[in-house]
Amino acid sequence: MTWGACVSFHTIMELNRLMRTPQEDLLVVGALVDYSWKLDDTNPERSCRAWVLAHEFARQHGLTIEDALRQCEQISKFTSG
Repeated sequence: MTWGACVSFHTIMELNRLMRTPQEDLLVVGALVDYSWKLDDTNPERSCRAWVLAHEFARQHGLTIEDALRQCEQISKFTSG
């Protein structure tokens, strides 16, 4: 990936961040973690990239991946029952 591609990727991530809610970001973290686990044996590079992205989404809200997953679970319990 070239430097220009990295800059445009980060610009896109920032614009997307402005259009998402924190709850949506929690769902994205959960989806990326699930994806990472599913690919761990078959595609380690992609698995690692998904994990890094999950970390970045969580970090944008001052959370670890574990904290984000915990909050997502709490929201799910609250809204489902």
